[in-house]
Amino acid sequence: MIIITIALLAFFSPEKTIKTLINRLVKKGIVRFEKEGKAYRYSPVPEREAVRAEESKDFIERIFGGSVKAFMTNMIKNDALSDEEIKELKRLLEKKGE
Repeated sequence: MIIITIALLAFFSPEKTIKTLINRLVKKGIVRFEKEGKAYRYSPVPEREAVRAEESKDFIERIFGGSVKAFMTNMIKNDALSDEEIKELKRLLEKKGE
């Protein structure tokens, strides 16, 4: 029994187990890494919604001088919105105004 335990400990080293866990998280898109020389730096992947919100804010700031109204006016004038999208935006605006 002791021999089996020692053999298992040699096979399932904590370092190897941690690397396996981190690699699984990388594959799932939860963690990302950057190689720095021989080392790897791991960090969490920001949530898509948070990234989308920040990128949208930056885009509107750069292209429309920070004016959401100018952005929306441009979208409406250029027929970039479907009728369904317009209905959804109206609903969201009404809810926001409550």
